[in-house]
Amino acid sequence: MKVTELGFTISLLRTIFVFNHVASVLGGVYDVADRHKGSDFLTGFRFEALGSADPTHGRVDYVDGKTAAAMNLTFATEDSMIIKVDSTKKLDPSGPGRPSVRLRSTNEYTTFVVVAHLTHMPQGCGTWPALWTLTSTDNWPAEGEIDIMEGTNDLGPNAMTLHTSSGCMMPHVRPQAGTTNSTDCNAFINFNQGCSVQSGNPKSFGPSFNKAGGGWVAAERSNDSISVWFWSSGDPNVPKSVSGWESKVDTSTFGIPDAFFPNTFCDIPSHFGPQNIVIDCTLCGDLASVTYATAGCPGDCVDFVNTRPEAFVDAYWEFKSITVYT
Repeated sequence: MKVTELGFTISLLRTIFVFNHVASVLGGVYDVADRHKGSDFLTGFRFEALGSADPTHGRVDYVDGKTAAAMNLTFATEDSMIIKVDSTKKLDPSGPGRPSVRLRSTNEYTTFVVVAHLTHMPQGCGTWPALWTLTSTDNWPAEGEIDIMEGTNDLGPNAMTLHTSSGCMMPHVRPQAGTTNSTDCNAFINFNQGCSVQSGNPKSFGPSFNKAGGGWVAAERSNDSISVWFWSSGDPNVPKSVSGWESKVDTSTFGIPDAFFPNTFCDIPSHFGPQNIVIDCTLCGDLASVTYATAGCPGDCVDFVNTRPEAFVDAYWEFKSITVYT
């Protein structure tokens, strides 16, 4: 057998192994545990008033609930919840960052499915919005992080990423609709890139997401795998259990995920502890400052945040609901 033929055969066998492994573990049935909607949304979350002590060094000032309400950064209608970045004032360069909101779920989850229905997400130069899950302790990244929706400066599509301690790897070839960007989840290497997958759906992030009317994102964490799905508003393939608020979900009906992280080379229970759901939008910081010029944004990121409040009118989340199944 020629070397090229041998290489192809090994690659094919690896692919078959991964796909067969996936087929045996993909999908599970979960019961509704928590549902957050409209004026009841904040009963399931607490404000993380970190001030300017953003762990990602953003030009933000994370405010408490009383301040957020007074500044109209959070408000509810009967069927939606708005979470905003301030768009009203210029900043003192030597003072606190732009007021923003960071929410963390009161409850924590181990094996779960979270389904979020959104009609808008933060957009604009300097923005770094994220919907993610994080350990409830200070033991990061030893108990893991799952980035469900994330990106910077409107540079889509959506990025879905795991960040862990060392010893968690992902196969490059696996059944997912997205594109593998990196396979080592270790947060201590590659500038904390993690193991990342980029969605193949251009409507999954930023202005394209908002123009399409938003959509649904779902993430499943089991002991065997972690998966993320996205369906744009009006997608005829969105499962009824996702769009219809049913009391159970069966992820085997969700189809091929946008991102699939199997336990093939990663023991998920030992790398992920109990997790809270986190919603935030930071500005500039470790990632958005790096991609700022690439996105064609003007001047310096921090100066833009300080001097252009009107640029953040569209930097807001609008959630119809977040439902957690366990």
